Amino acid sequence: VGWLVVGLYLAALLLVTAPIHWAEGGSRSAYHWTSDEFEPVRIVAMLFHVGSQVLFLVSAAGVLLLVLGALRRMGLSPRTRGFASLVFLGVLFFVAPVARYYSHFESVVFSHWWWSASLVLAWFWAWGMLIRRDASTDGTRTLSGMVLLTVLGFATAPLVLPFARPDVSARIFATCVPVLFAFMGREAIALWTENIRSTRLGASVLGGLLVLFVGFSAFNAVSAYRARMAVPHEVKNTMAQSIETVCPAIVTVNPVQLVTAAGLRTRGAEGLDPDVGVEQRYLRDVGGLNRDAVLQQLNIETGREVLLYVESPRAVMDAGARSHLRGDFGWTYDWMPDGEDGLFDDYQDMVYGDEIPIEAAFRRSDGARIDATVAYVQFPVAWHEIPRRLWQGIPLVESYEYAARLYYRPGDSAQIVSEPCRRRDSGKHRERTAPESVR
Repeated sequence: VGWLVVGLYLAALLLVTAPIHWAEGGSRSAYHWTSDEFEPVRIVAMLFHVGSQVLFLVSAAGVLLLVLGALRRMGLSPRTRGFASLVFLGVLFFVAPVARYYSHFESVVFSHWWWSASLVLAWFWAWGMLIRRDASTDGTRTLSGMVLLTVLGFATAPLVLPFARPDVSARIFATCVPVLFAFMGREAIALWTENIRSTRLGASVLGGLLVLFVGFSAFNAVSAYRARMAVPHEVKNTMAQSIETVCPAIVTVNPVQLVTAAGLRTRGAEGLDPDVGVEQRYLRDVGGLNRDAVLQQLNIETGREVLLYVESPRAVMDAGARSHLRGDFGWTYDWMPDGEDGLFDDYQDMVYGDEIPIEAAFRRSDGARIDATVAYVQFPVAWHEIPRRLWQGIPLVESYEYAARLYYRPGDSAQIVSEPCRRRDSGKHRERTAPESVR
């Protein structure tokens, strides 16, 4: 009866929302089934991407707790489950990579696709088995079914809805987190009460790793956001006060930290034309070019007043540690939403690279007009990585600084054009392609 109700609900929902499924307007993503760029493999990519958001919320330890719980509910012998517990711990501590992730407005992508794909498959399997084996009298099957339908719904939406974005965010699943953690806690307690040494060990270690994951994730988030909130205001105020012309060229390097004409006007740049656009461009290929040559690449006129705003976390560690922590996101170019234009690689370079190329070009011509930084630290959230971190020489305490800097080139009054100011977007961010190293 429960599944019949769910089926009727879905049928009614599709009927009521049918008009918007065929609505026109806006550009359709490459993941929509009517797009010229759509390929069947994108269905798998969306399931993987949405599953990665769940993995980001529950961790590898949480997934393996659910797998052990599913094995218990399947009726496998205690000896078999005890052996599985030891295998899982061995894989976590001695095989699992130091996985990095990139979060674009909480749309998360992991560096090691094979590791995250294995855990995503394990989660789907374990969750399906828990739904199948759970008793329906206490409502647990309904809750677990709700989570599964939510995950599948957000994986399906970009494929069938023309207005749905494919870069699904982990924060969308906030309502599922209490259910996910309740199920993981329930399985940990059940495994512990079996009084079997190996399964007790597995439940204890995985449960402890899950608690550490939650605690250090919270610490890292508070530490990073406190630094981020403390830095940019003074620099943006100086930026607004530095503007002398109606239509300057404004360039930023970080696609996550937006700068707009409206925001600068509220900070005191009242003479700034509200139609001024902002060039958001990382420019990884400027080499040893000077400032004026870089601006020429962006089609910015010689006499134009120019403001370069740099805001980003920056790793303050040796080159070896930064290289390990950067992660390899080359596989995302063909598989992940927003990966085709180099967004993930650009951001990782911005955090872990030796320098930000466009900033280096400006620095060679003139120093920063204002520079603000705040130091902070981050701890591992997956503590099963400790042996591999020690082996590879990756620090257990990662040191960062959150920096905001303004670089300025004054305008030349003899060359400033008097025509109305227009949005000045070179479009180069839409021309980004994969570097030769990942083609």
